[in-house]
Amino acid sequence: MADGAFNRHMYWQCPFFKWDGKMEVSCEGGRVKFPEAEDAKGYFEKYCAGDWKNCSIARMLNQYYDREE
Repeated sequence: MADGAFNRHMYWQCPFFKWDGKMEVSCEGGRVKFPEAEDAKGYFEKYCAGDWKNCSIARMLNQYYDREE
C-alpha cells in the first residue's frame, strides 16, 4: 500500500478499486495521482465512492470485460 489507507471512512463502491493513499488511488485500470489531497478526495468521493459508472477508467474496464464475455 502506498501512503496507507487514508480514506478508510469512505464506502468504496467501484468494483475495480484496489487501494488509496492521501493523494492517489489504485484500481484495476492503473494508478492516478493528484497534485493535492483536496483534489484527490473530491475525485474519490465523486467516482470511487460514488458514481463509479461515470468514471472514464471504470467505463473502459466495463467495455473490456463486456468484450471478453
